[in-house]
Parts: sequence; structure tokens; C-alpha cells
Amino acid sequence: MMEMIKVAYLVSHPIQYQAPVLATLAKNPLIDLHVYFCSEMGSTSFYDPEFKQEISWDIPILEGYSYEFLPAVGSTAKASAWLPLNYGLIRRLKKNGTQVLWVHGYARAFNFVSIFLAKLFGIKVILRDDATELSRERSSLKQFFKSSVFFFLQKAIDRVITVGTLNTTYFKNLGFPEEKLTTVPYAVDTDYFEKAANSATKNREELRNSLGLSSDKPVILYVGKLIDIKAPHHLLESFISLSEKENTKLEANLLFVGDGPLRESMEARAEQAGLGNVKFLGFKNQTELPRYYDLCDLLVLPSMHETWGLVVNEAMCAGKAVIVSDNVGCGRDLVRANENGYTFPAGDIGALCTKLELAIEDRAKLSEMGEKSREMVASFSLETTSNLFAEMLQQLERKESQ
Repeated sequence: MMEMIKVAYLVSHPIQYQAPVLATLAKNPLIDLHVYFCSEMGSTSFYDPEFKQEISWDIPILEGYSYEFLPAVGSTAKASAWLPLNYGLIRRLKKNGTQVLWVHGYARAFNFVSIFLAKLFGIKVILRDDATELSRERSSLKQFFKSSVFFFLQKAIDRVITVGTLNTTYFKNLGFPEEKLTTVPYAVDTDYFEKAANSATKNREELRNSLGLSSDKPVILYVGKLIDIKAPHHLLESFISLSEKENTKLEANLLFVGDGPLRESMEARAEQAGLGNVKFLGFKNQTELPRYYDLCDLLVLPSMHETWGLVVNEAMCAGKAVIVSDNVGCGRDLVRANENGYTFPAGDIGALCTKLELAIEDRAKLSEMGEKSREMVASFSLETTSNLFAEMLQQLERKESQ
């Protein structure tokens, strides 16, 4: 039987989406995992300026795995590219006999330095970063700087974990050879979201009635921050266009779950258009979301830039059809046209309007697409993540012993 491999995970702060992944990896008999956080942000209540409110996650994000917060000079309340000024990681890695350092993101100064120091002390380094070519427009100077940085990073990094097709292409274009790339699909707790959504079904009509929604009309759902880059206002404008289209009687409801700086103007726009079937429900915490995934028939994520879009995974676990822009990273892996959803050119409100109309005109087909979603997302599970991660570690060990 193969011995456990000691893995240290370096990440800026506790992230609600990562907690189930870390807890699953910690249960794998081949992985001895210890997590190092640079900042305490997210572990307790914090103010999110984009949600415009105090947030306290209602799921355990520090349970099920071994962790510690790294010491730092000054405050550790927030994480940025330069702060906190952490120290002591390499000493801890050497003391614990760490064999592999897994780093989340290369852009933070502390991460960058840690990669090279770990390599200097004979510790293998794994990098995970979910960036894509669609993530952000960059100037030629920034592109040149990035290429120069990655020329050196390639020497220090033993393996890159990619989360999907676009992310893999991104690292290939930066010059990483195929043998250094391992795809471990971006996953949510599929079992939890499927079971929680199924459990919510018994109270679906109660929720529907509380929101004043007719049971004979499909529900279109948006989940996320109401900010420009996620383009929720594009969805609203497409919905309004569809409602005003000649010879079309709009038979649907539109729900926005989330908050942010665009909410006020979007509410005013919906009121101006006289649409009582558009509801703004505000921020909903993690355990509340399955109720809305169960209630909806279609999830739409119209972002101008989105490295992945885990709300798509979540809605698919609940068996829902999806529409995403072509700048949403998961679209290449999780959305198949006419099978479980549609994609449209980011920013093209007319194209989104067309896809909305196509989706809601046949509710039976919409339900079939939702079931296809459930089938497709099954392989994007925590179990798959754990198995692929362990297999990659074994490959690294075998390579070392050759």
C-alpha cells in the first residue's frame, strides 16, 4: 500500500467554495493535507463591498481538514496582491516533512516567493489558478511581463492543476508543456446540492406563493453579485425586450438572487417597464440557495468575464437548464447547445433575448434539458476531484523515483 503524501496547501484566505473540496481531499487515504491561510478574511463575518453588506457564511468553512493561519506583520483581516506580509511558511514545511506545496494563484507576492523557496528546499510545487484568456483584457506590456514571469515559473512548478478546457488552453499558451498539466474539474458538492434541492421541492409552492409567482409560468434565475462584470442588467434588458416583442406573450418570471451596486437602477428599470414578474430577492446564503435552484426552470449567467461560474454547477445539480455567455469559463465544459442549455456572445442583449425565448417556449423541453444537466454535472464531483488529485500526486512520486 502506498504511503500518504504530505501536501501543504497555500491559499489567501478561507473560501466557502473550497471548504468541501478540502474536507474531501483530507479524507483521501493517500493524502496527508494541511492548509495554510494567509488571511482570516472569510472565516468570520466580513463586509463585502460588492454585495454591499456584512457576510457571514452559514456553512462550516474551517471543518474537516487540518489548517493554520500563517503569522504576519500587521493585520491579517484582508488579503490582496501584497498583503498580508506573511512569514514562516518554509520553516513549517521543512519541520512537517512536506513533500508537495500546492499553491492557489501565482499573482500574490507571498505565493510567488513561496514557490521558488519551496523548490529551493527540494519540495515539489503544484500551481492552481483558474484564469483564462477571457478573464481580463491585458495590454501588450502586461502580456510581455506575464510571459517573462511564466518563463521562470515553468522551471519551478512541477505540475499545474487546470479546472477546465479554457484554463488548460490558457496555460498551454503560456508555454507549459502538456505533461505538466493535469485537469481536475471545478466541482461543487454535487450530492449536497442535489439532495438539498430535492428536499426543497416539498416547499416549492409555498416559496412560489410567497413571491407571488404563477405556477404555470417558468422561472428564470440569476444568482450572483449585481455588478457590471457579471452583467445582470443585460439579462434584465433581454427580458424586457422579450416582453415588448410583437406577437409574443411573455410567459415567465425573472428572479435576481444577489445584491450589489446595480440593484437600485435595475429595480427602477423593471418598474419603468411595468414588469411585476421581475423580483429582486437580495443576498441569499449558501444553505438558502438550493430552494431557488429547485424553484427555477432556467439559470442564466450573462457575465462579461467569468473564469468559471460555480453557480452553473449548482443549478445543474438541481436538474436545471442553463444559459451562459461565451465569456463564462464553464460554458465550454458544461453547456451543450440544445442539450442542456445555450451560449450567446457576451454583451449581445439581442442574442440573449433569442436564447431566452427559445428556452422558455417549450417547458417540456426545458425540463428535459434540466435532466441532461444533472447527468452531465455528475462527473464534476468532489469524489472525482479527490481521485484525480491523488492520482496526480502518485504520478509525481513515481516520476521522482525513476
